[in-house]
Amino acid sequence: MKATIFCTAIAAALVASASAESTSYVEIFGGAALPGDLTFDYPTGSDNTFDTNSGYSYGAAFGVNFTSNWSVEGEVAYYKSEYTGYEPNHNDLLNLSVNGYYTFETGGQLKPYVGAGIGYGRVGYDGDVDQSNWGFTYQGIAGVRFALSGNVDFFGEYRYVASQDVDLDTVIYKAEYHAHNIQAGLRFNF
Repeated sequence: MKATIFCTAIAAALVASASAESTSYVEIFGGAALPGDLTFDYPTGSDNTFDTNSGYSYGAAFGVNFTSNWSVEGEVAYYKSEYTGYEPNHNDLLNLSVNGYYTFETGGQLKPYVGAGIGYGRVGYDGDVDQSNWGFTYQGIAGVRFALSGNVDFFGEYRYVASQDVDLDTVIYKAEYHAHNIQAGLRFNF
């Protein structure tokens, strides 16, 4: 229910903020997720730390360019990787976020940008017991776009994505997700 309310609020804010001078875009992306060590915080006060392997990420976004420099988007993204210790052994994040970007004008087709986002995500673990819960997420973004045509851009970027500690219902008390991500994608401007 909270996720539905959050997504509806993002969509309403983006549609309401679009003006006659604004342009919109849709993005699709995917790439490699490089998570940090995974630490579970147990109610007994003990912690267990597990090594993680690289994984993958993919997602889509709808955004509005308010000027040639500033844009805001609503995004849905999924991140998944594996950790040692249990079979099966996956941890993942389904992230719903609002991101803001600043694009630097270079006078050419290559445009670097930086951004940040906040959101609400479902952190999940598939180990000896399946468990998940929703919590606050945040991300930092840096990348570069290259115009392929009048309305299609290719982009490559780095993202650091993380969640706050989320309460879990089963054996583990608290856990979090954090990863460095290298991604590429396409932006369709209209």
